Amino acid sequence: YMYAVSRVPAFRARVECWAFLCSFEERAVGLAQGLIEFQRVEDAILASQQLPRLLSLVLAAGNYLNGGTGRGRADGFDLETLGKLDGVKDNAAEGGARDMRHFIFEMLFLGAPGSSVSSSATSEAAPLCRPSGAALLEDLAPLLRNVNRSLTRDSEGVMKVTKNVRVVLEDLEVSVRELVTDFGSQQEALLQCLQCCEDPADPMRLQMSERFAEARPQMQRLDVNCKKCRENYSQILGYFNHPGMKTSDFMLLWDNLFVPADLILNKPEALRKREILPVFCKPQAVPSVESFLLLWDLQVLAEASAPTPSADAAAGDANTGSTALATSARRGTRCLQRQARRSNAGRPGGQALRNRALARAQTTGGVLLEGRSASPSASPAAREADEAPQLPTVEVVAQGEGITASG
Repeated sequence: YMYAVSRVPAFRARVECWAFLCSFEERAVGLAQGLIEFQRVEDAILASQQLPRLLSLVLAAGNYLNGGTGRGRADGFDLETLGKLDGVKDNAAEGGARDMRHFIFEMLFLGAPGSSVSSSATSEAAPLCRPSGAALLEDLAPLLRNVNRSLTRDSEGVMKVTKNVRVVLEDLEVSVRELVTDFGSQQEALLQCLQCCEDPADPMRLQMSERFAEARPQMQRLDVNCKKCRENYSQILGYFNHPGMKTSDFMLLWDNLFVPADLILNKPEALRKREILPVFCKPQAVPSVESFLLLWDLQVLAEASAPTPSADAAAGDANTGSTALATSARRGTRCLQRQARRSNAGRPGGQALRNRALARAQTTGGVLLEGRSASPSASPAAREADEAPQLPTVEVVAQGEGITASG
């Protein structure tokens, strides 16, 4: 066998060329898929219409807090400031459970809190707030899918959230350069093999040459797409005026803003296993608006600020309006009770959050837990419905480890 192998011209070069072509297709397809995914992330950032709105809210909040100082009235802020928003705490929240990030996302998803507008105006403006936040999550879905999150424990048994970026441009560039270098060296080895053997029926001449010719355009497309991704990423960094940031740091910066590890760890264990981990720690999963509001403890505010029928609509259809108002009151009560039980009374800032939900409901024309009042212009049927026994007042009180409802 060894004698027969030694008689084959350029045996080592032949084996290396054959091995390269056997693995080329798999390597090229994997790199092409990675470049496509990264290109989707870049397109999502460049084409997003809601991302500038988020940045404008951060800038406006920062200018308000820094008003009267040399840092106020700024025209912009450093991109790394997004990772420092958790340092600005909400003094009204118990235990510092809320910070500037909660306020920003509340503004983006639910609108301005405590705005004194009529119920009809609220019903028209409220639908405009929720889609803006939903549109932002949809725009940045490729970015959020590019980060894998997992709940692990360190050497001391402390639970932590580990994040890994799936597609990193720097790694793709290194892999593409290696593939281009290997392709050039193996093509030279093929030419040496063809020079050593002049047999027209040699498989290297009949098959390998054709396969290298087919792989050359694919190799060139990989190189072009890789350079295009680098140009687009440089354009993104130029937009944020932050050159030199690695793509992995850029991805984690945004993911830490939307899905902070501390919010996942601070959730009650039952809630975390049932609602949080299946959504936020699932590979390539994009959270829905409801899951996002639950993570940021904004679900109570969202349910309380849901639009209800106006007084004019209730006067036009008395029976339907009165029934809908009573149903909304009961539904709002059950929402608050369910959220209180879910919080398990041990979460910091729970009572302040419930008080904020009640204030939002009373201000924006939401569910009134203190009963119903008849409209002056309501029909006799409506007044008769309003004179029915009032709904009991429900108060959710946190007492130690339990939740009690008294009415």
